[in-house]
Amino acid sequence: MPEAMNEAFDHAVQALAWRGPATTRLLVSLADAPPHMDYPPPHYDQTMLAALGKGIKVFSVAASGQDTTGEIVQRQVAQYTGGRFIFLTYKDASDPGSGPGRETVHDVADYSVDTLDTLVVRLVREELAQLPKG
Repeated sequence: MPEAMNEAFDHAVQALAWRGPATTRLLVSLADAPPHMDYPPPHYDQTMLAALGKGIKVFSVAASGQDTTGEIVQRQVAQYTGGRFIFLTYKDASDPGSGPGRETVHDVADYSVDTLDTLVVRLVREELAQLPKG
């Protein structure tokens, strides 16, 4: 069932008080359903343009319940903003209630599995390591 991903994404990009231009701007967006494409604007494509303009990288996390459309949207947002597409894995990919595991329903190959908190911390550290020293 679609959710208000467009609205939440736009609010995070447009309404939050992001710090000045000399800061690293990362947004972690978690969705377990595709966005409503039938709602009025703003739509995700407009908001990802705004995020890029503000230097916000989106780490887009796909959880259980995400369908192909939602995965495509999340991949587009992450790629366009210079972020990363992340997905959750389960013991049984067809049953998210089965708990953490190594299976996923997403269209991916050659991936490693880690806990979400460890993965997000690692990705943030990688982003910060790219900053100029001094």
